[in-house]
Amino acid sequence: GEYIPCFLYAPITTIQKGYNAKGYDQIMIKLVDDSNDITQLQTELEQQLGEGNVSVQNLVQQKDKLNGILNTVTGVLALIGGISLLVSGISIMTVMMTSVQERKKEIGIKKAIGASKGRILCEFLSESFFICLFGSIIGIVIGTACVIAGCRLFGFSFFWNWKLLFTCLGFSCGIGMLFGVYPARRAADLNPVEALRSE
Repeated sequence: GEYIPCFLYAPITTIQKGYNAKGYDQIMIKLVDDSNDITQLQTELEQQLGEGNVSVQNLVQQKDKLNGILNTVTGVLALIGGISLLVSGISIMTVMMTSVQERKKEIGIKKAIGASKGRILCEFLSESFFICLFGSIIGIVIGTACVIAGCRLFGFSFFWNWKLLFTCLGFSCGIGMLFGVYPARRAADLNPVEALRSE
């Protein structure tokens, strides 16, 4: 069902025998016509069945409340993830800028013997890509190990979502390359004479 995952249909006499019960613990009502006012119907049911003796719950309202809570949690987690990605991207940019500064002489020599701007750019972008790729793989391994341990601890079943896994991996590498563009451009635009003179 939409609100309750599954039902088991059985004769009421079988259920009463199995649980040694004579009455009913719960009654579920499904509205065929959605145009009815659920709140008004809920009030009428409480009055007819004896107000105070019964508790009438609306599964639609409970589902909506639960969805609202889940949407809030998802939004907060997405915000945290976005901030983490931004911080990671800035860290990659800083590492690549440091790499460009430390390898000025190497870049100058490459450009002096005929390396094009595109070649230098591709070299630094690929370096940024592989830094993100290895970092993502390490993160996936650690994260997966923690999830498997948690599943075994609490008795949940674990399954792989390969599509989501590769999507996250590709997105992470894409973010790394995006933040690696500026340092790569700086390296590609270096004047070979000034680069050789810097050391």
